[in-house]
Amino acid sequence: MSAERDAAIERDAAIARDAAIGPAGAAVAPAGAATATESLTVTESLTVTDPLTAADASDPGAHPWSWHLVRVTGLFLAVFIPLHFVVVIIAGDVGATNAGTIVSRFHNDLWRTIEGLALLLALAHGFLAIRDVLLASTWAPSRRDWAIVVLGVVCVLLGVTAVYSLVTF
Repeated sequence: MSAERDAAIERDAAIARDAAIGPAGAAVAPAGAATATESLTVTESLTVTDPLTAADASDPGAHPWSWHLVRVTGLFLAVFIPLHFVVVIIAGDVGATNAGTIVSRFHNDLWRTIEGLALLLALAHGFLAIRDVLLASTWAPSRRDWAIVVLGVVCVLLGVTAVYSLVTF
């Protein structure tokens, strides 16, 4: 899938190189090209499709696994974040919240588990969504792959730190 995308990008770059821009901003036709008075017949068209968005929505197998995982984590976060807001901000008096309140919450194993799951879901959701954006970018493949690796390492380090903090609290 990535090789097809890279080949399409290379074809686009070759087409862009062939069309030179003149000093007045008008496109200069390459040697042997049809002039404005000659008829030009297009026999081939180039269609570049992004594999992450071009899949048929009716076929769940047409999307990559990361696309499905972003949707699942997004659904969990869409339910969890408003509930968390209600419990922490509205039900508990936010004006009376201090370090003691947070410590007492984190001594509850259920609360720590819920907070840990929320943090890991948010990290997974963010990583996968940004990864999909990077895969659809026009960056060079090596630069794109390095950006994904760096993003993955940062997310793993944040996740390990969060879980360690919650477990050892």
